Amino acid sequence: MGNTANNGFSLLEVMLVTLMIAILAGAGWPALQRNMQQQQLMSAAELVYLAVRDARLAAIGNGADWWFGKTTNAELCFSNHAVLPAQCSPQHDDESSVIALQQLPEQIQVDVHFHAHQAVRFSAHTGMAGFSAGHFAVRHRELADTRVRIIVSSIGRIRMCTEGARSSRVQPC
Repeated sequence: MGNTANNGFSLLEVMLVTLMIAILAGAGWPALQRNMQQQQLMSAAELVYLAVRDARLAAIGNGADWWFGKTTNAELCFSNHAVLPAQCSPQHDDESSVIALQQLPEQIQVDVHFHAHQAVRFSAHTGMAGFSAGHFAVRHRELADTRVRIIVSSIGRIRMCTEGARSSRVQPC
């Protein structure tokens, strides 16, 4: 009867385990935060890609030229006017892409690199971009070394690629 089992933990043991968990969590936090920022960037780039694709499909299906790009208010929107309007007034039948783009996180920036305008124009029936070929560059403010480009060729081909950090979802540029 002299042997008694000690089934509890001492305060020192609990504190050491808590300290080790805190150190491991602190070491992993920057990597987790960067991963979350990369996910934000990829989600925003996919929204822009889908919106550009929708503008091209609208030009093919509706038989009218469609624009997609930045207005003077730095908003991204569709337009089927002769030129890109100064203000964003969604003209597209399915406004979900325009609404989603207006809800991009403030850390996301979209730069527009096209020849004549801050937009791409898709020709009626063919969906070709012609002389408005170029790209959209989607960036996250906290990821200076990474950007996603949505490239529009003169024949209307749309593709996505990454510059900087590698992504398993998108090919490098």
